[in-house]
Parts: sequence; C-alpha cells; structure tokens
Amino acid sequence: MPSIKKQVRDISKHSHERLELLDQLLFKYKHIPDREHFLKLVNAKLSHDRQVSVSTLDKDIKALRELLEVKHPQVQLLKSKEIGFHYSESGFSYFRNSINDDDKALLELAKNLFSVFKGTHLQSKFSEIVNKVMAESLTSKQFQQLTEQTKVQLGTNLTEKGVEWIEPLLEAIFSQNALEMQYKAKGKGTKKKIISPYLLKQHNGRWYVVAYDLYCDRSEKTSIFSLDSIQSLEFSNKAFFRDPHFNANDYFKYSLGIWQLHGQEPKEVVLEFNHLIDFVMDNPLHYSQKNSLNKETGLLRVSINVYLSPELEMMIQGYGTAVKVISPLELAQKISETARKVGMLYQN
Repeated sequence: MPSIKKQVRDISKHSHERLELLDQLLFKYKHIPDREHFLKLVNAKLSHDRQVSVSTLDKDIKALRELLEVKHPQVQLLKSKEIGFHYSESGFSYFRNSINDDDKALLELAKNLFSVFKGTHLQSKFSEIVNKVMAESLTSKQFQQLTEQTKVQLGTNLTEKGVEWIEPLLEAIFSQNALEMQYKAKGKGTKKKIISPYLLKQHNGRWYVVAYDLYCDRSEKTSIFSLDSIQSLEFSNKAFFRDPHFNANDYFKYSLGIWQLHGQEPKEVVLEFNHLIDFVMDNPLHYSQKNSLNKETGLLRVSINVYLSPELEMMIQGYGTAVKVISPLELAQKISETARKVGMLYQN
C-alpha cells in the first residue's frame, strides 16, 4: 500500500479541474450508467482542445478513488452493472465546500436579486439551490429564521409575459447555438427568423434579446426583439453567427433604454432645468451627462450624447415645466408641439 504522501503526489499529476468535474457529475446525476456515457458528459463540459479519451477518463476515475481513500475512506466510488458509476454514500461530493456566514448573506441577497427572473424556471431553480446549500450548513431553526426574513425588496413592475423564453435563450447564448424563432411584431404577421442570440436585457419590466437576424433585409442584421412577441423557439441546424461589429458593452451606449436607430448617429442634447436641480445632478439622465450650473440664475444646463428617440421624448416630457430643450432645434420643436396638443386636451 503506497504512503499517503505518495498517493497525493501521484494524484497531483492529474488535472484538478477534471477531477472536480467528475465529482460534480456524480453529485448531479447520482449515478452514471456506463463509461461511454461518463465520457460524453465530461467532454460536453470541456473545450474542443481539451477533450479526453477513455484511457484518460479511466485514469481520472482512479485518481478520484485514491483521493477518497486518503480523505474519505468511508466513501467509495463504485461501478455496478445495475446503476453504473456512483458514490457509496448518497448525496456525497468530494469538492463541495462549506459556506460561512458572509457567504450565507450573499446567497440570500442573490436569491432576492434573482427575482428579476420572476415567473421562470430559473428563479425557482436558483431559490431551490440556495435553500439547499443553506439548509445543509445551518441548523433547521437558524435556516427557518433566515429564509423567513426579507431584507431586500425589488420593484414589482416585472411582467411575466415572454419570460418562458429566458432559459432557452440563455442556453443558446452560452452554447452559441442558432435558434429558429416564430416572431409576431405588433401590427404585423408572424415571421420565421433564424437568430444567433447575444444578449438579454430587461427594461421597464419587460425582457428583450439582442440577436443576429439571418434573414434581415438590412445590412446591419443585429437587432433587438421583445420576448413577449416570440411565439416559439427551436434549435436550428444553421451555424451560429458572431457579428464582428457587435459589442455588448457598446450596443446601448447611446440609448436611454432599448431603442436602437440603425444607421443614425447620436446627437448632443442640451437641456435647461429651472428646478429639481439637485435631483438631476445626483441622478444623471445618461452616463454621458455634463452639468453646467449658473450660480446667478440658478439654472442647470445639462448635455447628453444620445439618440433622438421616443424614450428621450418621454423622459423630457416627464419633467414637465422643470425642463426646456435648448438644442437640437428639431427636438425642441417636437416637445413644444406635444405640449401644445396636451394643453388642447384640457380646453373646454
């Protein structure tokens, strides 16, 4: 029987990452029918240049068994004809770490933040995982006290319409799979689209996906789609296309929400506020905001670099008489005309 030091030294030759992967798969599936199935599951999690052979898998299984002998001699990694590979102790995981009090607080916070996925399987699945982890690390009384307390509250304006598409879209984004989508835009019929999804965005309680639209007539084929207009999603046999011009960090750079103006340049918008000065300075309208406060008049001039979009118009209208559009002229005229029409609604 080799010494413990020699066993650990020999095991260190093997990839620690792959051993963790084997342990995760055994914990997740509880049992894996045969070697071929095990190999397929392992390689599905590895990049193409790191795929392993059956012989490498056998060595990793042996290494994991040796780790068990050193650290957990009461647990064995078994293989039987009836159920295949499995741990002798149900629910066992070699690499599962215990969590401390700070971890518990962060997990509880994350569970509340995950409510942005309200109405999806993702939310219930994540909450279940958090509860399971904390329940295994706390006494039942402490766990009950923690889960009964609500320390974080989020807005309740999230719609549940279209949220069933979040999970398949996320899966396609991470696995880089193209999707066949039946999409019904408002006021139009249903169209079949082949999309390569890049990014999910939530705005004003609704969900959107940014995706490359293979059949789009425009030269710029990356667009934004509302999830509540999706009728169906299926995996496509078309190749996933990576738009070389798309940058997730810059796509909404000049937007005040989700509005995109293909082929148009953003403009400098100058606004003058006569009150709500502190609020506007403390809560910028856009990340590009520059402030100029006239101490004599008390007026605040704000400049932002954005698209001239309906979202911009609605934001300005929301400030009512507290703001005046200085430039561009076309925007000032549009806001003035809207104000005139609103005034007419209240005339006898």
